[in-house]
Amino acid sequence: MPANLDNEVLVTKIQALSELTRDAREEGGGLAARVRAYETALAAFWRADFGTAADLASQLLADEPDSAARHQAYRLWIESLAEQGDKASLRCLKDHLFTRGQAEPDEHTTYAALRGVAHFELDEMQAARLLAKAMKDEVQDPYALELVQLVERRLSEAGAPETLPSLLRATSPIVDYFHWQSIARSFVGRQGGSEGREPLVETLLVIREHHRGAPLPLVAEYHAQMESGLYAGAAIYADRLCELYPENVDYQYYRAFAQFEDGNYPTARAILQTVVSRFGADDPEVVGLLGHCFAKLGEPEQAKRHLMRAASLLRSEGMPSSHVRLELANVEEELRGDAVDPAVEELPRESRMWVVNLSARRYHELMTASESAVDRLLRPMGTSPRNGDFVLFTSPPEGDQSGTTEWNIVAIYTVDSEPLWHPVYRHHTALKLVVRMNHAIPMEIQAAPEAEGTVTERPGADDPIRFGVYEIEQGHALDIIERAIEQQKNGIIERRAQGGKARRPSA
Repeated sequence: MPANLDNEVLVTKIQALSELTRDAREEGGGLAARVRAYETALAAFWRADFGTAADLASQLLADEPDSAARHQAYRLWIESLAEQGDKASLRCLKDHLFTRGQAEPDEHTTYAALRGVAHFELDEMQAARLLAKAMKDEVQDPYALELVQLVERRLSEAGAPETLPSLLRATSPIVDYFHWQSIARSFVGRQGGSEGREPLVETLLVIREHHRGAPLPLVAEYHAQMESGLYAGAAIYADRLCELYPENVDYQYYRAFAQFEDGNYPTARAILQTVVSRFGADDPEVVGLLGHCFAKLGEPEQAKRHLMRAASLLRSEGMPSSHVRLELANVEEELRGDAVDPAVEELPRESRMWVVNLSARRYHELMTASESAVDRLLRPMGTSPRNGDFVLFTSPPEGDQSGTTEWNIVAIYTVDSEPLWHPVYRHHTALKLVVRMNHAIPMEIQAAPEAEGTVTERPGADDPIRFGVYEIEQGHALDIIERAIEQQKNGIIERRAQGGKARRPSA
């Protein structure tokens, strides 16, 4: 945050906007009017009944197109469709907003901003960005400023200097709940410890005043308690959320997670089992946490079943599953006992071997990090590596004049997924640690001589070579794999002799 943009400045701006909004509501003007049908729809959204919220918002607009809450209803409609993942309806609504904006020139900016939010929710970032760029100076229209703030927050780089949230530049009342929600979210994770929470706390006070019944203040307090390690306090806020919104699965999950982090695994399991019986076993986080509970309570078979289900659900949604797979790997090792992981004991004939040439910095990070930090990796490797392949990580190689390169193998991973789409690198590949060695194992590779006059083809966009990944023949790698297996067996025997569990060795 810039030096001239301290907490006092932010709090003052929030209070000024709150006062402006309060005056507008008391005057009963168009933007300030409270519409019961809209509030009913918003309450449905708060209890996570997104289908009902979308239906009520659309019905309000059908019954009264010029309602004082028409813009708020459109914003709620967009958010409800986005929460449901109903992209087809969201695209139709986006087209409708374009038509309405053309028909009402006086409100063209507002409808264009709402359309930009729909683009944003559809991940059509180029269109959203173009609209936001044209609205940076529309300080009289909170919907335009919200779009600018959403786009800037999405595109800002991690660690970039924090700037004034665009909505705090508004010169007109902010009556839309989602605008205050956007302001609050802009302060989440802000640096400065407890003092850095002052603007967030002030925003939550405004939400309590102007949008009574909104769950966001309780949710914020829950997360603050969790981040501070005050799990019993977090559980109190989660219980209150569940009392107010018993049909919201997220709040049931919060309740169980607080108990889990507090070490109360039987209570967490009981809560989650009730959630599964009421709402089904289709929420990956609920099913995954239930698997974690079974693992903590010494029931590996049940743990494995639920963790595998959670990983499958996450994959089907295109979401990362490394946190689930980490626990699943531990559970599977517990079930195996002293047996070696079959993934390394029997090398499939169709598996391909890849070498990743690490930089000096990445090599240092790999070798000094805790095992849990490197047990699962996501790395750009193009589209060739497939599930079941092996990846040998090396320290920076050394070559001699004869063209022989010595690769010092320091860790072995197995490919744990098909290529996953990534917006920057085109694809990412999930890797699972097999073994990390105490001492690097050298392996010499003779570079193939190039024929005189040949032209080297430029690698394609998804060629592994572009990402420092090279394929080698199995014959070059078999000795390394065998030595790694022997090392793993020795590690297991040594830990058993010391009374420890059969966990994957970090050496």
